[in-house]
Amino acid sequence: MIPDGLHVAVAAWIDAKRTYSGFLSVPTGPLAVTPGELEPVVTGVTTADELALAAEFAFLTNFVPRKGTPADPFGPRPTLWTVHRETLAEMRFAAQTLSAAEARELEQARAVLYTQDEDGRAAPSAQFLAYQEMRAVVDQLEDRHSLPDVLQLAYADWLVLGHKLEVEAALAVLDRLARRSSRTDAALERAGLEDTLLSRSADLAFAPTYFAPLSATQEPTWTRVRVSYADLRAAVPGDAAAHARAFLSSTAEGYCEFGYAVLDVLRAWFSYRLYLADDWRMPEGQSVSTGSGTEGRIPAYPQSVYLARVLELSTPLGPAPAASATSTPGVGTVIGRPLRLRGVGGVLPRPVPVGGFGARGGVVGIPAITARAAAALPAQTATTAGQLPAQTLTPAGPFPQPTTRPLGPPLSSPRLPFQPADWRARLDRLQLRLRDRVGPDLRIPPASSEGPVLEPAPACASPALVVGFGCALLPPAPHPNETYVW
Repeated sequence: MIPDGLHVAVAAWIDAKRTYSGFLSVPTGPLAVTPGELEPVVTGVTTADELALAAEFAFLTNFVPRKGTPADPFGPRPTLWTVHRETLAEMRFAAQTLSAAEARELEQARAVLYTQDEDGRAAPSAQFLAYQEMRAVVDQLEDRHSLPDVLQLAYADWLVLGHKLEVEAALAVLDRLARRSSRTDAALERAGLEDTLLSRSADLAFAPTYFAPLSATQEPTWTRVRVSYADLRAAVPGDAAAHARAFLSSTAEGYCEFGYAVLDVLRAWFSYRLYLADDWRMPEGQSVSTGSGTEGRIPAYPQSVYLARVLELSTPLGPAPAASATSTPGVGTVIGRPLRLRGVGGVLPRPVPVGGFGARGGVVGIPAITARAAAALPAQTATTAGQLPAQTLTPAGPFPQPTTRPLGPPLSSPRLPFQPADWRARLDRLQLRLRDRVGPDLRIPPASSEGPVLEPAPACASPALVVGFGCALLPPAPHPNETYVW
């Protein structure tokens, strides 16, 4: 598709332009994709083909990366949702996370807000009921745009008769102390990842995974840049150099013009902050992460996907690597609608374990159905400083397009997962829910399909490719607080 190792340099250049706590992970070979046909992953699946596409996007983005090791999205290791689920199951939580003073403070706050009814069950206290009544009065007066003097009297009554200060102070204590334990969140997240609740496409069970911005499915919104070979070589980090050896050893001078986009991966089932909590530990001192990106069950997780399309090479760099029966399965995968995993040279992708450590649920093969060839779409002109406008390109040479053939049986009556009709509403909910859950570096740009009308990419351009992944480090975990009661 493109000269050997060039995808590593392109991914490294994109990664170097970003600021986040993590590292670049690249596959040994680029993965072809049809961006415009990824839209149902976010907007909602309605057919078996789209469900299979969502499944394969989930497998693409939920491998467990390790710094210095090639990305292997469709390899034999357990997926992120499997490792996460089994880690949650093994967490041992503190019996008490409050000091004696904090426990007394929490008890006093609850006494302000609640009492007991005749049957000994919790019921709102007189203070809390008065607070709610006076709050309702103030809300009604504000809604009716009452005179300032009337509002002022109502606020005064709320303070005195409605015990406003005492009740709100008690509510603040509950918010600060009653939710310190992560036990409930961990239990809910674990339950949501049980095999019976996962989405399914044929024999594949997967945890739905989304991305933003949706506009990245339209190549007119991509950024187009022209980068010298020297700058591309300089961008390759040392731990990825082995996978770009052919490109790095080339002495050719010139430039590569390409368009690119960055997808932020969204997971409603993976809570970054659960691993920051200090009220749990693992049995026998096991490590989830050391913070180095190399050790532990979950040293890091894919946070971003780097898409790129090479448009022009000013100077030939040598032929693209030929496919062979000995090629690593999964490399050269074509991803598009219908999104199907394919190996190079007709080699089937490796089976994906279902279950966790020890492949509890056995091993199943990845289904494959004929994929449509990726269409050449237009690319956006970069207008920032140092980037060149789009122009008529003189191709350095044709790039071979991937071929497809059917592999495996067709899908059989899959169970379609629940999908909200309005993807924008879903993204709004995800943004609120995930902003504090999946990590501090998450950015969700607004989705828009609008873009400038530009000339189409040259017919000789490479397919659109997944060239790499930006992987966020998981901080050292666990780090139990020894002052808690265990």
